[in-house]
Amino acid sequence: MQRIVDFANERKWIPCAVLALFVVCFFGVFCLIRYSDGDDAIFDEMVSTRGFFEYLKFRYETWTGRMGGESMVYVVFRYGGIWFWRVVNALMVAALPLCLLNLCFISAGCSLASPWEKIRLFVLALSGYLLMDVMTFGHAAVWVNGSIFYTWSIVCGLLAATPAVKSVYAGGYRKWELAYAIPLGVVAAMSIEQIGASLVAFVLISLVTVWLRQRRIDTGLIAQAAIVMAAFAVLFVAPGNALRAEAEYVDWLPPEFRNLGAGGHMFLTFQWLVSSFANEGRLFFLGIWALGVMLLLRRGDKDFRWIVPAAVFGVTALLPFAHVNVFSDVGLYGIDPAVPLTKLPSWETMTVMNKVALFWWTAAVAFTVPFLWKVCKSLLPLLVFAGAVACEFVMHFSPTMYASGERVYYLTSILFLFVIVRMYMALDSEKWKNAFVASAVVAGLLNAAVQASVILSKMQG
Repeated sequence: MQRIVDFANERKWIPCAVLALFVVCFFGVFCLIRYSDGDDAIFDEMVSTRGFFEYLKFRYETWTGRMGGESMVYVVFRYGGIWFWRVVNALMVAALPLCLLNLCFISAGCSLASPWEKIRLFVLALSGYLLMDVMTFGHAAVWVNGSIFYTWSIVCGLLAATPAVKSVYAGGYRKWELAYAIPLGVVAAMSIEQIGASLVAFVLISLVTVWLRQRRIDTGLIAQAAIVMAAFAVLFVAPGNALRAEAEYVDWLPPEFRNLGAGGHMFLTFQWLVSSFANEGRLFFLGIWALGVMLLLRRGDKDFRWIVPAAVFGVTALLPFAHVNVFSDVGLYGIDPAVPLTKLPSWETMTVMNKVALFWWTAAVAFTVPFLWKVCKSLLPLLVFAGAVACEFVMHFSPTMYASGERVYYLTSILFLFVIVRMYMALDSEKWKNAFVASAVVAGLLNAAVQASVILSKMQG
């Protein structure tokens, strides 16, 4: 009884109420969502005619090794149905920022004291959804099978990474935590290649860090790493992977793609990667630059060699709101992800301004690396930032780089959000914290507003 009284007196119920409100709001939105007539309809038909293991065997041999995501898809489409998905997806979309915040708290070695700080951080983490391109969020969190493969799998991955983070930053973890971390790690590793690679890298880095700091071998993490890596390997050796890649080469790319040399292929990847940062990722870069400047100023470090470039890059990141795309169009604006590509982009077909935009954002990304070190003096933000970039670069090996890009940006955005939250937690001014969170929400709402026509068309469709 005393715990209940303390819970009420200390107003710990307020963050719970806010979380519940957002879950209800998400559920209300998802009540408007139905199965799509594309992949959702295909999944619905396939699972209705096959048993669970028969279905997994069929998919493994003919299409993909993503058995974790495929298992969740089977359960939802065969047994759960659309209403089950609506409830669970509302919980998952709310859980993702909570899991992200949990890892931020552990890595920062701090705990939250006030309900207001909990609410403020939760709102900041949720604003990450608004800062994304609407199609990125839609394909990875609102589309039925897309949300299962991405949002649900990322939640599994974040939970699976918890013992590894605790082993580095909290002095250890409870052994029972591996009971959920290992199976969830297997699901994450066998869902989307980006998620599996990120989780494997994180656990391995944690193992090495624990060894270097404490000269201690963590047998629990070794077991988790071995099992997750084995699951990841099973995903990659699936016979269906080659069949799927061949079909997608035919369906999504012109024949000349196969004749590209290594340099030409690398150019396509580089152009696409920079374009994603200049467009879908620009507000996350803006958040990193803005927080970096705030942290420098709070420390009394008015080194304009860092502040001025961050401010200039930040202004250009805002220009698309005014329909000024001179710094964001690198020559890919004419590509529709829903339509097969008939002509490959090339350096020769780029205009002078396309090339200026490409060089500008290349410089912006390159500047961000030493800027993060200058501001944070820690390897963690740099490693997460590098992981975010690597998550997109892996599309170099995929024939659906242009078609699947919107979903691919999702995990990158989540990792950028982790960097932003960790930088925000280093601020020592309540006013500056309030100002940044308010600015992030406003920028997110503005981002959603300028894409309102897209949102409405998708909701009506």
